[in-house]
Amino acid sequence: MTLNNQLYDRHQSLHIFPMIGLRIPPLRLALLMGLFILLFMGVFALLTGYTLLEDAAARKKWTQLTGSIVRSEVIGKRAYRANIVYTYVMRETVYFDSTSLEPASFGGRNARRQKAEYESSLYHSGDTVAVYVDPADPSRSTLHRGVTWDAYARTGTGIMFILGSLIAIGWLLKHPMKLARQN
Repeated sequence: MTLNNQLYDRHQSLHIFPMIGLRIPPLRLALLMGLFILLFMGVFALLTGYTLLEDAAARKKWTQLTGSIVRSEVIGKRAYRANIVYTYVMRETVYFDSTSLEPASFGGRNARRQKAEYESSLYHSGDTVAVYVDPADPSRSTLHRGVTWDAYARTGTGIMFILGSLIAIGWLLKHPMKLARQN
């Protein structure tokens, strides 16, 4: 068998770490690498979701003020969303801010556009609204201080990726792969 055939024969083991004698078949190595990538994606999703949940908890302590809607519109070409521009006054300073109120929207482009138009129609120029302002930085504000759907989605996805990849990695390391030999 030539060296070329030895490198690409899926039934041969590769010396991954020759100093400790670790030999892993190429297919198993590819699966493990994919599962570790999935594991790191899960950790990233979990951490970003957790950060969003912490931010939502901090917003619950923000000061509630009365603000006014400047304009409400639907923006975006493919990913439509409602853009609400509002103003508020804190410590004798007038602030302008906007929020895109990105609700969970599933379905085709028309469904997302309809959802954005509905959200936009709830706010009219000149309407009075409750604005929640960060007392430490009055330029930070929001119209909704609760947890958004994407915080739960990211956290749940992260947990599923982590658990799924750990279970698959454990199973893959414990059970030998049985491949049919081709003659």
